Amino acid sequence: MSFMKLFSIALLGLGLLAGTNKETPRTDIKALEVKEYRTSMNGVYYSYKITNSGTTTIAADSYKLDFKVNGKVISFDRDTQELKPGQSVLYKSQKTTYPKKGKDLTYVLDIKFDDDDLSNNQLKGITAF
Repeated sequence: MSFMKLFSIALLGLGLLAGTNKETPRTDIKALEVKEYRTSMNGVYYSYKITNSGTTTIAADSYKLDFKVNGKVISFDRDTQELKPGQSVLYKSQKTTYPKKGKDLTYVLDIKFDDDDLSNNQLKGITAF
């Protein structure tokens, strides 16, 4: 076998090996955090942050957000923006909620998106009074 033929085969083999190490693209939006803010009249409103923890850009309007307090949707976002890998977006609730007789409130941030890790598409918590 000639040196050039052997060299060509070696280069071809290295090229194939290099191609197998490519990372598979991952699509993943993560419910990152919920913050609560109190009003002077004992009401509470929220902000919530999501992040693209995947490796692909997520198209605008391809995901939806619901924010529920005590089981009722108090805020929803349907006109969502594009998310590049590593990018986070902060949303704010559209309504102030008031507890009934000092009872705690439960909240749920729910991302409606079919991604590679559905386990992080929801964030639950309690607002204590």
